[in-house]
Amino acid sequence: MLRVTRSIPGPPILESARARLEQDQLRRAVERGQDAALADRRVWAGDKTVRTALNELFAGKCAYCETPIIDSGEGTIEHFRPVRRAIDADGSISSHHYWWLANEWTNLLLSCMICSRNKGNRFPVTGPRAEFGENLAEEAALLLNPCEDDPNAHLTFVSDGLVVGDTERGRATIETLALNREALIRARREQAAALFTRVEALGANSDLVRQMLDPGAPFAAMCRQVLYSQPTAHRSQLRDSATSTSLPANRTIASCRAARQWARPRNDATTVRRNGSNGSC
Repeated sequence: MLRVTRSIPGPPILESARARLEQDQLRRAVERGQDAALADRRVWAGDKTVRTALNELFAGKCAYCETPIIDSGEGTIEHFRPVRRAIDADGSISSHHYWWLANEWTNLLLSCMICSRNKGNRFPVTGPRAEFGENLAEEAALLLNPCEDDPNAHLTFVSDGLVVGDTERGRATIETLALNREALIRARREQAAALFTRVEALGANSDLVRQMLDPGAPFAAMCRQVLYSQPTAHRSQLRDSATSTSLPANRTIASCRAARQWARPRNDATTVRRNGSNGSC
């Protein structure tokens, strides 16, 4: 996950009269206690301007895992906060959260289908949820928002493909999105191997290396971390680790801690698992 500045304004359809009408109808439904009426009223459905703007904003990559999706088209417009039936960490459901964000530009992300399915309506928080009209910034959300948070402060990427949660929010994000799923570990590991191969052959300042660190490159956050934070003497060893044919599913706690110390010393993290994937080491 890479920090992204939301520098592109929302498409006009999100501020249209139709969007305001839908918002008003939803508000009145909630006031009447008609939770069943909270359909996902997306005024942007079928409008290409929103998808085009999100493609540009996130450089054609999943906002969560940085997998390229613009070429294949296998992506979706994702509500960061769900617009109904928000699910907390304990499985409890809030039927009316967050209906007022259905057409809010700052709540829309570009996501790959896998991250979107894994997340679903899950949106764990610590403490009470924000209500309509309240400041969302004061809500203690556990999921990282790449447009509002600094993922680098919560996540450590290791050259063998794993991502380690250094904070509660980092671990919750890894678990919710399954960021240590097998295919993603393999893809990040292959990208790290390619990075170190280029560095050894061309030097860290070569144009081909810089291309892999560009915000539009796949897994740019990982590439930046493993390159800039690793001592030069370790790079051959890291390349060998990254080109290993076995997945690091059974790494020990000690080896993960050692890898994390190479990257950025942080407090030890506990293990979080989802569907057999390690959310932290």
